[in-house]
Amino acid sequence: MKRREFINMAFAGAVAFALPGCLIAGLDRNTNEAALAGRGEGHPPNFIVILSDDHGWTGTSVAMDPNNPASKSDFIETPNLERLAKRGMRFSNAYSPAAMCSPTRCAIQYGKSPTRLMHTDNYVRYPEAKERISASLSLPKMLKQTGLGYVTAHIGKWHQWPHPDEVGYDVNTGATDNPEGNYLKRGDRKTKTKPIPLPADDPKRIFSLSRKACEFLEEQVKANKPFYLQISHYAVHKKLLALAETQAKYEEKKRGKWHYRPEFGACTEDLDTGIGIVLDKLKALGIEDNTYIFFLADNGAVAINRKSHRVNMPLRRGKFIFMEGGIRVPMFAAGPGIPKNTHSDALVWGCDLWPTIHELAGATSPLPKDLDGGSLKPLFKTEGAGDVQRSGMPDGLMFHCPAGKNWSGTRRQSAIRTGDFKLMKNYYNDSEVLLFNVKDDPYEWHDLSEKMPKKRDELLKKMEGYLKRVNAADAHMTPQEIADMQNAKQLSSERGPGWRAYTTPSQPTEYPVKSFSAAEKDPKPYGE
Repeated sequence: MKRREFINMAFAGAVAFALPGCLIAGLDRNTNEAALAGRGEGHPPNFIVILSDDHGWTGTSVAMDPNNPASKSDFIETPNLERLAKRGMRFSNAYSPAAMCSPTRCAIQYGKSPTRLMHTDNYVRYPEAKERISASLSLPKMLKQTGLGYVTAHIGKWHQWPHPDEVGYDVNTGATDNPEGNYLKRGDRKTKTKPIPLPADDPKRIFSLSRKACEFLEEQVKANKPFYLQISHYAVHKKLLALAETQAKYEEKKRGKWHYRPEFGACTEDLDTGIGIVLDKLKALGIEDNTYIFFLADNGAVAINRKSHRVNMPLRRGKFIFMEGGIRVPMFAAGPGIPKNTHSDALVWGCDLWPTIHELAGATSPLPKDLDGGSLKPLFKTEGAGDVQRSGMPDGLMFHCPAGKNWSGTRRQSAIRTGDFKLMKNYYNDSEVLLFNVKDDPYEWHDLSEKMPKKRDELLKKMEGYLKRVNAADAHMTPQEIADMQNAKQLSSERGPGWRAYTTPSQPTEYPVKSFSAAEKDPKPYGE
């Protein structure tokens, strides 16, 4: 059996190993700078990145902005994420690099935006993407180059190119995709083999993944090796699964003012329980004080179903869309030298993990000049105050998706978030440009593009300048695409309600696509 296959589905016992003294000795808890160096005596810091799937900004019971009670769920309970937030720093302006799964996961590995990597949706659509990815230094390979003996592991959902072996993971669970989170074994249409469902006590593989992570932790402590571990959960991606008792709890739970999805709440709480298993193991092994933990999501929650505008409230829309509900996510950091129970409103995103870990590990190699992330370490030294410096992306966070699908609305778009403002360009709506003050208007209903033309033009220039610098794929509609969409709309009108005209998989059924709907403008709380 290959090393990457050695972890199996069995639940491992909670065996704690005797620790070598160098794992915990020598950490100067009274000196913030020494603590941020992340070392015990002669021992580099450990790193854990926990990534959740389709998990919006308000999908936890932690107020991402302590000054805004609406920045947490009024229905979902996540006590272990509350515990993690109290141990470290929460970020109220945290973003995923993309509004969907695969490009975000790839961006985290390389510290570069999906736009620069030209991997902007769930498929490697452009030949240049593989060239750009292959020419980039991955996070695990960067840690290997430090010569500090790091062992690297990826456990859970992969859903990106290439295989984790090639990316540099010593231990991994393979090139898994979405179905592995729903089934023990996939079905096969060709052989007419039915899928085998996951056992009832392991919904979305939450608990087996957590225990696999614990096995890896035990091995590294026994070997006295520093490690980087990424735990990529399938939860809370559809299809939503939960323990029977957790589901029953949420079925009986009083609905919140804005949130009420029992299956989503139950799945999220089980995910939180899985995270708690890992936190407990760190403490039991005695390596909690020398381990950095980062938690974030790959994109916002899915919001394409009935009453879906509520799922990410008070943010608008969800996955696939560059509105706040699609890209603003919960994010926490805890570890040596990170001040406890603190908050930062700095703009941060998943690409920042690469340079942050580079600095915290004590890597001496120069940072690649084309990184779109910046180190978070300065924020840890100032209790969250200040801004993150990014050499490849100095003007703000940039988002770009040059392709779309008819069932997910306005997805062919670009966006920039800088300061309190966000500008969006919708290519499916005649290249419409919208400007929002997302600090005052997080729901993004009040378009300021006509009222603030100077700000609009300033951000548009910055966004288009970045797209040009990185040679981004063009998202503008061609005359033929517009004609195809208009024809599809006409066919829909002729054939009546319920008929969906498909032109190509990358095109919606009408042009232009509306950016606003009456149902979203004034959403009513439940019961009103």
